[in-house]
Amino acid sequence: MYPRYLFILVLYCLLAFSPAGGQDLVIPKITARPPVNYIFNNLDNTNGLVNDRVTSIAQDKRGFIWIGTEKGLQRYDGVRFANTVDTGASVNAPLYVNIMAIDDDRNRVLYTAITQTKQWSYLANKTTVVSAADDWKKGVSENFTDQKGHQLQLQFYTKQKTTDNENTVQGIALIKAPGDQEPLFANFIQDRIHNETWALVADKCFFLFDHKRKKVYDSQYDPVGNTLKPFAGNHLFIPDGKYPLRAFRDWKLDTHGNIWIVSYSHFIFRYNLYARQLYRYDLKDIIKKCGGKVMPYISANNYLDDHQGNLWIATSYGGVLQYRFGDSSFALVTHWPGHHLSLQYNYDIFSLFQDREENIWIGSDKGISVFNPNRQYFTPLSNFSSQPQAAPETELTTAFRAKNGDLYTGNWGNGINIYDTLFHLKKKIFFNDIYAKNQVWCFLQDDEGNIWAGGQYGFLHIINPVTLSVRTLNPPEFEGKTIRTMVQDGNGNIAFGLHSGKVVVWHKQQRQFLPYRNERQPRSLTLRSVLALFVGPSGLCLVGTEDGLREFDIQKQCFEDTVYRLVPSNATFCNSIAPYNGDTVLVAMRYGGLYFFNTKLKTYTPLRARVANAPATAFAARTDNKRNIWFTSDYQLYKYAPAQNALSVFYPKIGVLNSAFSGELITTPSGEWITWTTTELVVFDPGKLPVDVAAQVTITGLKIFDRQVPVDSLLFAKKPVVFSYKENFITIEFSNLKFLSVTPTTYVYRLSGVDKNWVSAGEHAQASYTNLNPGTYRFEVRAGMGGNSTFIDIVINGPFWGTTWFKVLCFALLAVIGFVLVKWRINAIRREAHIKEQMAHSKVMALRAQMNPHFIFNCLNSIRLYAAKNDSQSATMYLTKFSRLIRLVLENSKNERVTLKQEMETIQLYIEMEIMRFKDKLQYEISIDPHIEQEYIELPPMMIQPFVENAIWHGLMHKEEGGMLYIMIRQSDDDFLTITIRDNGIGRIKATLLKSKSATTHKSYGMHITHERLEALNQKYGTHASVAIHDLYEDHIAAGTEVTITLPVT
Repeated sequence: MYPRYLFILVLYCLLAFSPAGGQDLVIPKITARPPVNYIFNNLDNTNGLVNDRVTSIAQDKRGFIWIGTEKGLQRYDGVRFANTVDTGASVNAPLYVNIMAIDDDRNRVLYTAITQTKQWSYLANKTTVVSAADDWKKGVSENFTDQKGHQLQLQFYTKQKTTDNENTVQGIALIKAPGDQEPLFANFIQDRIHNETWALVADKCFFLFDHKRKKVYDSQYDPVGNTLKPFAGNHLFIPDGKYPLRAFRDWKLDTHGNIWIVSYSHFIFRYNLYARQLYRYDLKDIIKKCGGKVMPYISANNYLDDHQGNLWIATSYGGVLQYRFGDSSFALVTHWPGHHLSLQYNYDIFSLFQDREENIWIGSDKGISVFNPNRQYFTPLSNFSSQPQAAPETELTTAFRAKNGDLYTGNWGNGINIYDTLFHLKKKIFFNDIYAKNQVWCFLQDDEGNIWAGGQYGFLHIINPVTLSVRTLNPPEFEGKTIRTMVQDGNGNIAFGLHSGKVVVWHKQQRQFLPYRNERQPRSLTLRSVLALFVGPSGLCLVGTEDGLREFDIQKQCFEDTVYRLVPSNATFCNSIAPYNGDTVLVAMRYGGLYFFNTKLKTYTPLRARVANAPATAFAARTDNKRNIWFTSDYQLYKYAPAQNALSVFYPKIGVLNSAFSGELITTPSGEWITWTTTELVVFDPGKLPVDVAAQVTITGLKIFDRQVPVDSLLFAKKPVVFSYKENFITIEFSNLKFLSVTPTTYVYRLSGVDKNWVSAGEHAQASYTNLNPGTYRFEVRAGMGGNSTFIDIVINGPFWGTTWFKVLCFALLAVIGFVLVKWRINAIRREAHIKEQMAHSKVMALRAQMNPHFIFNCLNSIRLYAAKNDSQSATMYLTKFSRLIRLVLENSKNERVTLKQEMETIQLYIEMEIMRFKDKLQYEISIDPHIEQEYIELPPMMIQPFVENAIWHGLMHKEEGGMLYIMIRQSDDDFLTITIRDNGIGRIKATLLKSKSATTHKSYGMHITHERLEALNQKYGTHASVAIHDLYEDHIAAGTEVTITLPVT
């Protein structure tokens, strides 16, 4: 191995490629500037970074930010981080991802992971190991020869950056010696003026390719001939030979034709391709002169050439440096550890990147810090307590700019601070004698130049703006009340608004304070705290109070009788009054928003009547030189352009404001404006705040339940994403891919077939849908302020049983099966009905057949009793009646139904036969509704007789004095015939106890048979005939039985 020195290589190059030989190493004089302070947006693992050690950052042509960390590769859309496949599988295993290039032509991210070179295809959503050998076969290579005659081949792989004049190009190349199997990746810089290409194999060696002479020169000479073998264990030395410089890690090309070399030492090297000059800077010396702390292991890690003529240098143990090409000066970026608005790192800053919005991304060992050095729209003057221009630590109550540009601030209990035009503290005024003097609420500069400061308990300070001397008054006219606001009229008189609601006047000509005239106050008027004062050109003095707007007469020293309130009445706190045009003033209402008040007509016009999205809160208002209206709300700044009737809203970055806006809008000599909260002054330039532009919205992701679904390729090809019917819980993510903005982006979206109108998502950059039915949908999203929409088509396939062919097949099959089942069922029902009918008929006939012998048996039994008593006359009469009754029973038995008249004839004949037996002990009464047509109403034969028999034999037979039998027949409105059989016998319980055990004991089966007949008839005809039996009581003593038979009328 034969080591060579960088100086030898550079000298060789200078001798070989310059006409007059080389130049010496240049060590420029270091010019330092004061530290520069910026507001940063910081991201770390709490925001979704998989690891806080961020090694590289890049951006693809779509606008996504790609981030390489020690745990994998991630994509960021301004809202959320998305992991690649590698990242998801390696949370617990280091990958040390370093992004080499974004190859937009092939839709991939090239990166190294430990020792492998990989590519992430963001359309295919997969990672693969890059085969340099395979890619070599696809490209065109160029042959070169070194000084030993060895050949080396060069092939350009990707191009990343070109200078504005296109004289230099930077990218990735492949280098290969003939016979080697695998080419090596190298970073190249092509100098088109000299037709040379510089190529660096990181941590190994570098080459200079001369395209004109087809020669290659390297940083080492290898007698073995393997020029790509790492130069292990050896050191290159800088020209003075004192400090070791290990192999180069990386280099960056700026737009000025400089190569900035990344090494492991505390030296920075810059080689200018055009002048062929090498420069060296000492980081330790730079940081020391810039006011930073010099650490022993400091080194440069990365460089960034921004679009505004600056070079940014990332270091280890040294923070971030800014190098300005214009004056070749360095400045250190302020670092306040732990502060959420400051640059964040522990020791190392690894990567620098500038996106298409010119935001600068800084990757460190503590995550990512993002800022835009040229768009620091809002500057707080209280967040960094070590700043000389920091606002007081106590509550800020008021601020005022004097005519000489000085800024006065009043602080709760901390006196008055006076700052110059650069916000450097000139003087602090603090009163040690009375604490209340330090509580200042308002400022005013009179026409003589004096600064008036109104405070607590009526203390008034008058400050000379030149000498800054102070004179303090406590006029009795103030009655010890706090001075909330002041205003001067055209005559030089000053009105003081008090917390008590009164207004006191300083009369310039009389040189005295004029008290509020209580005796002139209208009786209907109630004093409320004064919040704002305004005097117009005509001398009209408007007073903003906690109860609306009022008029005050400075000459009379009292209020007019009218209070101008708003509807609704809760919009009464009038915080600010500002001139607008002519007879109109701007009125900021704390609970009502911004209003236009016409001083002639005494009418209000709300801003919300012009623009629907105007806020309902306003604290201060002012117009700019273009007649635009600016006003503050709680945490937002608004701009209303009357010419376009357009309202823009600006959000100071979270953390700039630690509390809500509370102060006025005041101007500075530089054109900047100042407002304040209770915790900080906020400086901004209204002319530099960006105009709202409807940005194109990008669909960045889609989830099924919580599972991420890759859709990049489908969006690129404009193909639908297809899901099954089970995957119907969808979340669609989107973003405008803007990363630092003071104008918030709102979104609207809609899903065809679901949303009839656009749905507002606000700033929530996602939309969710649940239980979507199978079908085809189109999801559209755009910025809320307008612009073109972005869409994705979604298809949810139904289950196979929901397809048309399956439905048709099932319908046909069901139709056939249904037809067969219905046919079979009809036949079965018919068979079953026929069988039931036959069985019911047979049962009825059988029961009826049982009924006739039963009845005849009972009658014969009676004749037997007469014969036993030798009562032939009674037996003869009984037999006559019996024969007649037998004839009726036999005739009726032939029919299923008989008329009511026939049935009652049978019943009456039977009762007469029983009266013969009981003689005078049995009486009866039959009552039939006269409206009943007995000849047409039919009922089953022998249906009533068993119950009549039972009443006689078991109810009345055992009663010595005899009894009464009632038969009542009625027809209800619902066509039911009700037959009631009632006796006043001994009742069922006693009859059961008195049953005789003799041979002549009467045993009745008629009621049981009748019940079975009714059930059989109900079953046969589907009727609801029924029998109900009730025991009758009188004074808790059994008094008979009542049977109610209910039969349908036929």
